[in-house]
Amino acid sequence: ETLRLQQRVDNSLNKYSITTIGEYLQIGANDIRLKCTDTYGNVDERYFSITAINLVIASDFSGVTPYQNDSQKKDDITIRCTPYGDISKEIHFLLEDKEIKSVTTNSSATTTPYVITMDEINKQFKDTMHGAYRLSMYMTASIDGELLKSNTLEYEIIIYNSTYNQPIISSYFNVKSCEQGEQISIPYQVFHRNSVTNDVTLTIIGVEDGEEYVSSQTLSVSRDRQYWNTRRYPTGKVTFRLQCTVNGE
Repeated sequence: ETLRLQQRVDNSLNKYSITTIGEYLQIGANDIRLKCTDTYGNVDERYFSITAINLVIASDFSGVTPYQNDSQKKDDITIRCTPYGDISKEIHFLLEDKEIKSVTTNSSATTTPYVITMDEINKQFKDTMHGAYRLSMYMTASIDGELLKSNTLEYEIIIYNSTYNQPIISSYFNVKSCEQGEQISIPYQVFHRNSVTNDVTLTIIGVEDGEEYVSSQTLSVSRDRQYWNTRRYPTGKVTFRLQCTVNGE
């Protein structure tokens, strides 16, 4: 399919004109012709080749599976990713902003499973891992010496040590502001190695009418992902606290 765009620009001598054509480019190779005609009918032309790349990464990874990492067992983390972009590109996997693994691929629009091992993670994290950790992934590609970066996908996963008894709460929520009365939906997951259900206390702390505002509720939840949905909170700076206590820990 050939797209023909013709635009006339009247301009004074010795002045530059900038025309944006990005919205008209198609993914892949594009041939651009620039034609200039003066008042005397003299014509000059220039030709350019532009390659448009749609660099996007998608994944159906849920992040709800807890992963064991200790001397007894080391679980692999399998992430199914779909990279888009007809170019050689590198997929970067990071945990707490530390790059754990990178993979080079030429595939586009093809879903492929990638495995991150605990040994790869432990090379970057020397201390015992027991808690919630932010996992992120994105792609980079180089075109004519320019580095391009895709969108970034972020999750929060649970990695636990079976010798630890402390419960773990994971909750990836990056909303910084909202209008009062707007529904807030905070995803969270509660995990304890010895229990399939746990009590979690959800507390809202703020200031209302010049006085401290505290609203709290305790729920019994499974290990599945839960959602804290609420429209009731004061204006100003508000703290949403999730707390799980098991045997005083």
